[in-house]
Amino acid sequence: MRLVGYTYDGLDRIATRNAVSFAYSGLGVDPISDGTWLTTQDPTGNPVATKAGVTGAWTVADRHGDLTALLNPAFGRG
Repeated sequence: MRLVGYTYDGLDRIATRNAVSFAYSGLGVDPISDGTWLTTQDPTGNPVATKAGVTGAWTVADRHGDLTALLNPAFGRG
């Protein structure tokens, strides 16, 4: 069995998991990065794009802000 260690920040959000740091946008509760991926948000906090390494994708969210799809920008329309 593998043990998982967590630390929390002052707002009771996960700060690290097994020494991997999480990042948040302002006072938001959803992480925008865990060191391997990064999500950008619009001014209202909805996801706009995500990037893992050098691979990026546009995000599609439903009206609740839940991620529903990732679109490859190389195949999108401009």
